[in-house]
Amino acid sequence: VTIRNGGSNSTFTDTMRLFMALMFVFGFSTPLLAVLSEYSASANSLSGITSLSSSVADYTLSPVLNSTGIAATWHKPFNVSASTIYGLHTAFPVQKVMVASGINYLNHPDYRWQDEYLCIAFNLPYMVLGATQHLVYEKIGKESWFSWDNDTAIKVQGSNYGLELRYLRVWTDNAAFVVSALSRLSDSASVSTAYTWRRDGDGCYAFATNYQIVPAFILLSSWQSEPARVGIGAKFDTGKVSLLYGIRSHTELDLTHSIDLEVSW
Repeated sequence: VTIRNGGSNSTFTDTMRLFMALMFVFGFSTPLLAVLSEYSASANSLSGITSLSSSVADYTLSPVLNSTGIAATWHKPFNVSASTIYGLHTAFPVQKVMVASGINYLNHPDYRWQDEYLCIAFNLPYMVLGATQHLVYEKIGKESWFSWDNDTAIKVQGSNYGLELRYLRVWTDNAAFVVSALSRLSDSASVSTAYTWRRDGDGCYAFATNYQIVPAFILLSSWQSEPARVGIGAKFDTGKVSLLYGIRSHTELDLTHSIDLEVSW
């Protein structure tokens, strides 16, 4: 890395700008998350446990959600002012097949990143099978490139239980295998536990809850072990339109803030 000196107006070369952008935006995230895509308020509130999620924004993390609608997301990682991640997601049924697609887009002055994806899921008796194809675009300065990522998942579900297996970002260094179990304690409360095996690091245990305090207000909470992080979310749901605000802590960095606005059908 070289630095051009010009008195008080010294500038970094493109290499240094690349290094700083990656460190500031993704360098913090890469060792901390099972994957690089926990950008929705739902995913942050639930520490990425999608078995409790009903948000179409989380098709980024799981092709077997079985939710329909359209969602817009806003994400501020670790409250970094220069970095905001926006998302637009939709899902709809075609007979017994669920089709979902969307895009996550990073707005950063030095680094452009976007993830476009398409999900296909098959609804079978007591079971859902699904797969996702991601097309990731990155650009720094005049250099740009594309890459392909894949997710696969299976979910077994009943009225009061559920089991979900996910293999995420199969061909990348951030690949992760996630197993989660769901239990519905009552009509208003559910809990889920999950364990993540990471290709590039240690495993991680997580626990999440979903509690409907009143019909229009739902409280989400979670905890994960490595690193120790807590997620909390408040969801206002009218049945067709919902708004979810979530925050997530970190042991050394500032809080992450996320907002989901969703219309269901």
